[in-house]
Amino acid sequence: MPDSTIVVIADSINQNSYRFLKKLEGNLKIISSFQAAKLIKDLFADIILIDCGYKNKAGLSLLKDIKRLQPKTPVVFLTDASSEELAIAAFRAGAREYFKKPVHVSKLVDTIKGLKKLKRNSKEARLPFSIGEEHSSEFEAVLKNENIPPRFLEVFIYANEHLEEELTLSDLANLANMSKHHFSRNYRKHLGVSPMKHVNILRINRSKELLSRKDFYITEIAFLVGYNDLNRFIRNFKKLTGQTPSEFRKKQK
Repeated sequence: MPDSTIVVIADSINQNSYRFLKKLEGNLKIISSFQAAKLIKDLFADIILIDCGYKNKAGLSLLKDIKRLQPKTPVVFLTDASSEELAIAAFRAGAREYFKKPVHVSKLVDTIKGLKKLKRNSKEARLPFSIGEEHSSEFEAVLKNENIPPRFLEVFIYANEHLEEELTLSDLANLANMSKHHFSRNYRKHLGVSPMKHVNILRINRSKELLSRKDFYITEIAFLVGYNDLNRFIRNFKKLTGQTPSEFRKKQK
């Protein structure tokens, strides 16, 4: 299937749910998990969607096989039976996005369009959520650390998915169902850095990828990564990188 742009892997009962994707630019191929297992070595696509239904174990196994053979292909993982453990397992296996069904059509379309745009503008060799080489390494390293308790991993994943929003220590501590002091102390113990500093690192690393593209102004990038104050963004960027966003962008050219 070398000409397929989007490949959807879903059992027959769910396949009709994805016909609307034909409206998107490019080709669409919808196959069953059985067909995918047989064709996996030739499963070439810009984006792959795995709808595992309630068969989470089989879906994760297929995801791992695809990422092993096609590491550059972003995979969206969808399931009818979601859990914190499953989400973590999917991200660790290489999923770029994870959805508990039902998913609103516009949400899925926006996700696919965003992944296609990012793929065109990036030469990444992908693992989950990569937005730039350093951001990829940071996220991957945390996900692969089996010693991190699930509640802290869940907070880390949540923060990474909501960098454009206002994130406070109270918000993250509440997500972990812990007091701010207890959460902050234990987060640092398990991840080696304070929660808010980790958020800042993720924001700056994500901004680096956006700065390497021509379709965003620096002011826009600041807002996209969660800074409502441009000067604060510039200060934090320089503090972590040793250069201003403008200087960094010039070097990318």
